[in-house]
Amino acid sequence: MPPWARPTLFRQGQTREDQNLPQAPTRLGEDPEKKNRQEWEAFLNSPRVELLPHDLETAAYHALIVKRLKARGRPIPTNDIWVAANAMKHGLALYSFDRHFEEIEGLLLFPGNIK
Repeated sequence: MPPWARPTLFRQGQTREDQNLPQAPTRLGEDPEKKNRQEWEAFLNSPRVELLPHDLETAAYHALIVKRLKARGRPIPTNDIWVAANAMKHGLALYSFDRHFEEIEGLLLFPGNIK
């Protein structure tokens, strides 16, 4: 799957064409043996890509998301929880084709990903 088809964060009120593309560092840990590794690295090195570091506030969002999902019996992949936590910390909307992000209370979702 090309990098732009993966979960991406967007600032509210902007389109993909008129903003940088914030990325959570969790995505850097994806399999380095992937066939599209060079394409992925070129994407990350684009001047439009902004890496958003995790910090204590991101970790607090992560813990809150995990707690809420466990209470409802609705687990999702750990890396996706980190991506969501970083989006929430920065007040960004998430664009993804993964519907499990809809399970995260308080997460802003970019309208294009929900059918």
